[in-house]
Amino acid sequence: IKFGMILAAFLFLKRMSDIANVRQWVDKSSVDELDLKLVPKNALVYEIFGALFFGANDLLNIAHEEGKNVLILRMRNVPAMDISGLEALEDLLEICKKRKINLVLSHVNEQPMKVMEKAGFIEKLGKDNFCDNIDKALERAKDVDRIL
Repeated sequence: IKFGMILAAFLFLKRMSDIANVRQWVDKSSVDELDLKLVPKNALVYEIFGALFFGANDLLNIAHEEGKNVLILRMRNVPAMDISGLEALEDLLEICKKRKINLVLSHVNEQPMKVMEKAGFIEKLGKDNFCDNIDKALERAKDVDRIL
């Protein structure tokens, strides 16, 4: 029974890490859909789906486009995150700093926020770069462009 429980736990974690994916938003001007938001020209928006557990290296595969100085990660569909997911975010933050890109997180749920808080990630990123929803994150991107 113990072996079965351990195997079931590993299979669960494997499935959870396989489910998580990252998808880039398309520009509203190129698609004829009413539910898309207008993304400022200086920003890229990626939405994360699923828990950020080990194997969350998809975050590091985010493309950099010339002229973009803000990267928004929409995290409303991330119910949970472990330390390896946080490490992937920290690695992404370092890449953004090297490229002079401002990282903004939108709609971070309670459990991932607690992990970030305990690890001191909120201070590393800056409280201003945590937004309650995507509309505020898009406004933050416009503000960053005005400052620079």
